[in-house]
Amino acid sequence: MINQVPSDLTSLFSRNTDHPLGYNLRNRNYIVTLPRRTTLFANSFVPSAIDSWNSLPEQLRNSPSIGSFKRELSNSFFQTTEVPSYYCNGSRVNFILHARLRNNSSDLFLNHVSKTNKCELCNESKDVEHYFFKCLKYNVQHVQLFRSTHSIHPLNSNLLLYGDPQYSLEQNISIVAAVYQYIQFTKHFNKLPIGGTETIQIPTTTLLQLFLRYTFHIVSYKSTYSLICEQ
Repeated sequence: MINQVPSDLTSLFSRNTDHPLGYNLRNRNYIVTLPRRTTLFANSFVPSAIDSWNSLPEQLRNSPSIGSFKRELSNSFFQTTEVPSYYCNGSRVNFILHARLRNNSSDLFLNHVSKTNKCELCNESKDVEHYFFKCLKYNVQHVQLFRSTHSIHPLNSNLLLYGDPQYSLEQNISIVAAVYQYIQFTKHFNKLPIGGTETIQIPTTTLLQLFLRYTFHIVSYKSTYSLICEQ
């Protein structure tokens, strides 16, 4: 599997079998670990990738193809669950936003769309509970949400996010429809990129900083690797 690394990355990942000392090591299928003097470098791409690869079981690292590697990796480390059918009613945009709310990834602050993690009006954290029940900005929408779900009270954030298997399919669909309507009417996530043609505008200075940081890591790695080979 390691032999299928793209040629432009081959020089960055050296197996123990390629080690200058030439020993037939027991962990010969491991990638040579790099010296790390700073936490910043230890958490960068190359060292992190090496640690992740070396932590995999040998059988997985010896997969004959990329397809079998991905399949085995998915089966071994990522549990799959069936998505309830009532999640998939309505528009794709609302479906994605509802999923992000469940995954706690719809926070405008964490997604660099909002400058603060506090609600400007309420001065409270922008979490799911605040969004659905507490934010003063959406009092009218709160009333509409309660009316749309009046037969399923009392409401709570878990019910709005996941539904309830004890309810019928029609009841769960009505919960999801009410949430979708609430998301649409509040327009809270209109600035949040959904995918497709939407893009995030990153300041030029940020791009320059990222480029310089990446270049520094690559130069630092190559210098370190050259020193190892010379020993």
